[in-house]
Amino acid sequence: MRLYYCFLNLFLILFLNLNCIKTFQVLEDPPPDKEGLVALGLIVAKWGHRQNNFLGLEAPHGRHTELGSITDVSKIIFMSDQEKDIEGDGNYRFKWVTKFSMGREKSKTPQPYYFALSQLPREEMLFLKSASYSYLTYHHYTYRDANGNVHTATRVEQHWHTVPIDSTSTEKETPRFSNLGGKKIHFLGNFIAHPINPTGGNDRTPYNGTYVLTDINQYIAKNRTINESLLEMYYGKEEISRKGAEIHFLKRFIVENRSRYWGGIAIKQLLELDPATKNTVEREKIKITSDVPETGID
Repeated sequence: MRLYYCFLNLFLILFLNLNCIKTFQVLEDPPPDKEGLVALGLIVAKWGHRQNNFLGLEAPHGRHTELGSITDVSKIIFMSDQEKDIEGDGNYRFKWVTKFSMGREKSKTPQPYYFALSQLPREEMLFLKSASYSYLTYHHYTYRDANGNVHTATRVEQHWHTVPIDSTSTEKETPRFSNLGGKKIHFLGNFIAHPINPTGGNDRTPYNGTYVLTDINQYIAKNRTINESLLEMYYGKEEISRKGAEIHFLKRFIVENRSRYWGGIAIKQLLELDPATKNTVEREKIKITSDVPETGID
C-alpha cells in the first residue's frame, strides 16, 4: 500500500501539468469471469461549411456513444458511467464504476479524452457503433416588459448529436476488439471519428452522414489542416507511435484512477513498456513487488 502511493506521488510530481483533481475515479475490481480492461482515446470531428473544414473537435460524451456486438446485433453497450458515490478522506470523492471516461471537458487546457471499459462480456467481438458530443445553440429574441420597454435576451440550448460509425467501410478499417480477459489493460489506440466525403452541416446544423474511425496520428499525417497540438494531447512527450500512445495513456491512468487493483496492473505494464520510467523508478529506489496484479503494491 505504501509503495503504491509512493509510486503514485512520483507521478503526481512528474505530471503537475494535470489540473488538480478533486474527484478520483476508481474502477471496481472485476469478478473472476469479467477480468480485463479495454481502453481507447477518442475525439469527434464537428463538420460544417466554414472553409470546407471542421468547425471543431469535440470530446465524445458517453451518454450516447455506444458499442455494438458483431455476434449479437441487438446488443448495445453505452459508454456512460455506472457509478456509486462513496465518501472518501478529506476533499476526495471516490466513484466506483464499471467503466469511466478520462479527461476533463471544463479544463482550461486541452485534454485527451479516453474511455476505459471494464467488465465487458468476455470474448465477444465488439466495435464502436456510434459517437456523440454536445453543442450549444444561441437564440436571440426580444420581449416587452410590463412598462412597455423592449429588451433583448438570449436563450442557450444544449443539444446531443450522435453520429453512426461505419464498421464496414472499405476505405477505413474500424477496429474490432474483444475483452481478452486476464489481469491486463488492452489499449486499442487513439482515434478520430470523422466523415469520409462530407456535404452539408453548418454552425447550427451538424453533419448527419456516416463517420469512420482513423488513428489520430495517421489522420494528421494526411490532413495537415488539423492542429498538431492533438499529438501533444494524445502522445505527450512520447514518440508518435502506438507504443508512445499507450505509454502516455498509462501515465495518465495511474494518476487519474485510484484503484489499487488496476493501478498496480498499469504500473507493471508501464515498467515493462517504458525503459525511461523504469530507470526513474530504479534511480529513486522505489521497490515494486512482483505480485502487483493480485494485491496491488503492498
